[in-house]
Amino acid sequence: MMYWIVFALFVVIETFTDIFLSWFPFYYELKIAFVIWLLLPTFKGSSFIYRKLLHPYLVKNEQDIDLYIERSKELGSQALVTLGKQSVEVAQRTLAQKGPVWRSVSAQYLDQIVSQRDIDYADDDQTDASRSVLVKDSGDDATSFKERCSQCWPSP
Repeated sequence: MMYWIVFALFVVIETFTDIFLSWFPFYYELKIAFVIWLLLPTFKGSSFIYRKLLHPYLVKNEQDIDLYIERSKELGSQALVTLGKQSVEVAQRTLAQKGPVWRSVSAQYLDQIVSQRDIDYADDDQTDASRSVLVKDSGDDATSFKERCSQCWPSP
């Protein structure tokens, strides 16, 4: 666990120092050597850094860190509730403004695909998976029905 804490700190520091120190000769080689020093158990580099630098700092500032975490929880939950309310309001406004348009488009689409008088399910004793759709005799030819429903008609 000590290694991952020290390594996370290293990554955060490295993100900012790479901008300024990448021109330094052997910078990347030194970074690799440092990570190896942190990782290998013979050197115990991460343990050394954690026990000498990080642990005393964390113990000294434990109450402040706990207070900051509690404030973050409260502010995070408040932000989540506020965002949820705003998204519901936006959805309601959008549906109120665009609702009739969407209803008419969806109704036209459904009318084009299939109407209730055009299809009927075969025997009720068949399972849902093997149910076949039959065309009722409504004056429409089965081929024209298939052409109108080419997107939804199951291919043989």
